Amino acid sequence: LYNINANFNDGVGADLHATTSGYAVTLLGINYFTENDDTGLFVNGAGAVTVYNVTARWNLGNGVEINNRDSLTNLGVTLLGTNVFNDNAIGLKVLSHGIITTYNLYASGNTADGVNLDNCDDVAGECNVAGAPYVILYGTNYFYNNVGDGLEVLTFGQIITYNLNAVHNDGNGALLDNQRFNTALTAVESHGAITMYGYNTFNNNVLDGLHASSNYHIAAYNLTANKNGDD
Repeated sequence: LYNINANFNDGVGADLHATTSGYAVTLLGINYFTENDDTGLFVNGAGAVTVYNVTARWNLGNGVEINNRDSLTNLGVTLLGTNVFNDNAIGLKVLSHGIITTYNLYASGNTADGVNLDNCDDVAGECNVAGAPYVILYGTNYFYNNVGDGLEVLTFGQIITYNLNAVHNDGNGALLDNQRFNTALTAVESHGAITMYGYNTFNNNVLDGLHASSNYHIAAYNLTANKNGDD
């Protein structure tokens, strides 16, 4: 699919289903989902999902929601280019059993979390996923004025981020959590690290500026955290 414009619909802007295992969903070009009465873009897949340059604004549901947990080989989700999520419920929600890779996320004014990335498949506080798929955020990433957390990442694998900026969120600026057991692996404890590269700023959030939980190393470069409520 190329250059989707799905705007002003009474329900979901674009509702894409590819439920045969291994079949991919790919959105190329520049894609807009604006002022829909439900989710802007919903993808239900059983293969890899790749999206380029998505903008989702003013949707009554989530801006973009991607779920490919039905992939039998744990294929991942990738967002490339520049991706903007403003004034939705959750700006971007990804549920996967594979690697989640994103570039240049901008999320502001959403009435729940700005961005929520989950390849843990949480069951009663423990992961339920084969292997240890990781989450990586490249580029420059901004999370402003969201009612929930600016960024929330739940995974059993390592978390790698670049240039996180989280300001004036009503929850945590960023919540990064790989401190979990995995019931799919006989309650093995995660050994994935959390590493934050580049320049990282967490200011004026109602809860923690940065809340990072891991059983292994946590490394952060060039970190600024000021005037957060619970840090």
